[in-house]
Amino acid sequence: QAGLIHYSRGKITVVDRPGLEARVCECYAVVKKEFDRLLPYEVAL
Repeated sequence: QAGLIHYSRGKITVVDRPGLEARVCECYAVVKKEFDRLLPYEVAL
């Protein structure tokens, strides 16, 4: 209803990631920070 995600035929598409992150609970930031710490993104050369 807020236009942040689109759902169709079992497929979920995030339309507005910053907007979605602003509306979720603080637990999202905690989980994301821990995920990034455990599995850091490394650019392949």
